[in-house]
Amino acid sequence: PLSVKKGEIIADFLKNETLASLFKQTVTLYPHKTALNFNEEIITYAGLDKWSDDIANTLQINGIGNGQFVGVWLPRGLQLHAAILGIIKAGAAYVPLDIDMPAERVLSVLTEVAASAYLSEDLLSTTIKKIILPLTDNEVCEPFKSVPLPDDNAYVIYTSGSTGKPKGIPITHRQICHFIRAEQNVLQINSTDKVYQGFSVSFDMWCEETWISYFAGATLFVADGTTAKAIDELTDFLNKNKITVLHAVPSLLGAMETNATTLRLINAGGEACNNQVLEKWKTPQRQFFNSYGPTETTVTATIAELYIGTKITIGKPLPNYNIAVINEQTEVLPKGEKGELVITGPGVSNGYINRADLNKEKFITNPIDENILPGKRMYKTGDAAVMNEDGSIDFHGRLDDQVKLRGYRIELGEIENSLASLHGVAAAAVALKKDSFSNDQLIAYVVLKDSEAFDEQLYKTALSKILPAYMVPLAIVPIEKLPRQPSGKIDRKKLPEPPQLLAADTIDLPPLGDDATIEEKVIYCLQKTFPNKAINLAEDFFTDLGGHSLLAATFISLLRKEGGLAKVSLKDIYLNRPLKAAVDVWQTREKETPPPYVSTFNKIPKLRYYTCWAAQTITLLIIFGLFATQIFIPYIGYYYVNVEHDNIGYALLTALILFCLIPPFFSLVIIATKWLVIGKIKEGNYPLWGTYYFRWWFVKTMQQLLPSQFLNGTPIYPAFLRMMGADVANDAQLSSFVVG
Repeated sequence: PLSVKKGEIIADFLKNETLASLFKQTVTLYPHKTALNFNEEIITYAGLDKWSDDIANTLQINGIGNGQFVGVWLPRGLQLHAAILGIIKAGAAYVPLDIDMPAERVLSVLTEVAASAYLSEDLLSTTIKKIILPLTDNEVCEPFKSVPLPDDNAYVIYTSGSTGKPKGIPITHRQICHFIRAEQNVLQINSTDKVYQGFSVSFDMWCEETWISYFAGATLFVADGTTAKAIDELTDFLNKNKITVLHAVPSLLGAMETNATTLRLINAGGEACNNQVLEKWKTPQRQFFNSYGPTETTVTATIAELYIGTKITIGKPLPNYNIAVINEQTEVLPKGEKGELVITGPGVSNGYINRADLNKEKFITNPIDENILPGKRMYKTGDAAVMNEDGSIDFHGRLDDQVKLRGYRIELGEIENSLASLHGVAAAAVALKKDSFSNDQLIAYVVLKDSEAFDEQLYKTALSKILPAYMVPLAIVPIEKLPRQPSGKIDRKKLPEPPQLLAADTIDLPPLGDDATIEEKVIYCLQKTFPNKAINLAEDFFTDLGGHSLLAATFISLLRKEGGLAKVSLKDIYLNRPLKAAVDVWQTREKETPPPYVSTFNKIPKLRYYTCWAAQTITLLIIFGLFATQIFIPYIGYYYVNVEHDNIGYALLTALILFCLIPPFFSLVIIATKWLVIGKIKEGNYPLWGTYYFRWWFVKTMQQLLPSQFLNGTPIYPAFLRMMGADVANDAQLSSFVVG
């Protein structure tokens, strides 16, 4: 059989719609539901709709409309989301730019895409118009004319380009709306879900987090800049906000703590997943999905629900997508043979912006018989893959020089071209190498021109001004010449591993003494984190030592476990630079003495205690009476029919019917009692034996009249709990079991 897998055909997902119309549907359904929560600042769907309307009006007043591109270079927050919705409603396409992106690269992208305007808190030296946005949803603006069309571009995401310039991938409204419906068909996010939004706006998994949540009417909890990087605090954030859905790259899941108790669904994507991550996070109550898709095919093309003990694959195509594995002659290979993964379907982009040469190579007319592989246009992913007998795909990395690092697609050639442009560099190569923690790291190699002195930090600083932080190599190594293959291409496998950073084993350090100072503990843990590297607290953890978020999490963990510093936080490294500044913060914090303990217990007044005691006694008599009626009513019915009609058969039938009617009747009594006696339960501090306590106790005790243990594991139980006021999903599985 051939390596072809067709997605389920669902014509209803192929609609003439836009992101603006999808969002409006949700506003109509859930106007007063919270759409966004950013640091406990919230906005409803109706409020977000109004604010984005004002922004759309402002943009149209400034001449922004159909067919135009608008850059978005704003920090995380409510305004970023409102701005993007406003751009879409005005008819333009948004170009998302990470807030930490260097200004030079921002200008490069805005120029490349021919942006008509940009939205930012910073002023760039450019002729491109900067527009000031309405700051809140309270500003009154004239009505605007919503003009986006299904085949208009909705957004353009820029990824790394091999020529040294990033390449822009435009996605139309029709394409992204189809993706939303297709993936929602699998994930089934619902309006009661709380979804974590942690991805950068410039990464297409932001669309997965955001647009599907909007479509479902869920609440997005937007992480601020430090929370998104603070891996050690992310689990606390998830638990505090009772997050139910998490989209994340596997490397982040591997570094996180697993006690995120409220998660019901995890969608891993952006890089290859492994068994360690799956076994760490998958539980019987939690769904775990593994998704795959290039930005060029609209976020995700294939998806698999994973289970412990089964093979990890990137799954099968989403509805209306089609995939195949081909050889260099564009011929479909038999199943089981390795080749290049190709994708067809409604999510395939119309091609890169201003890159006709690359479009001819990557976006081609489908040369395969449409009866075998449907779809007029094909995207060649450049990914090596093998199709299994069931149509699922095994991912085998890249066929070219593109790599994925912590979810970001990186063209090594772009970094090499940037390095080669620096003064004193004759040639350059970049490769992915494993560090001492088995994490992938970018390592650069440079051949210097004659008599040029090597200054690694100078080169890294120069790169940081033109490349995003995730593309700056961890180390830059000078070598005499670059190893090459017979074809003349760089042989990356033969590039040496830099021993000063990538030692196979951590250095053997004597244990810390009990009298070690905080500064000594920090240096000790830094030496373990960066083996065989000279440590200087005047340096920056990231730009000087070459650290990243995963190493930072490792360092903080060492400080807590081996240094005994319980009050350190990952945020401290980001907010206090260089390291000496963080040490000063930790020293101050450790010296702080906690305030003296003051008991908050107040002696309970005797009158309140005895009043509650008397009320509970009377109430118990009523409850005992109700309990007794459950036994006596069937007996009375049996007795009445048997005596009056002298028919034991009818008497038994009457008793059985009454016995079956009692539980639903008492369920209605309990539901009515709950709403009449206590209403909607509100969070708060209520005194023991007080009136609120008594009402709560009464409702709780009344519930015991219902044999709810028989409802466990049935669809009836969630329905009953919802009628009692619990926030439970329609498809929730609620049950309990006893072992032993």
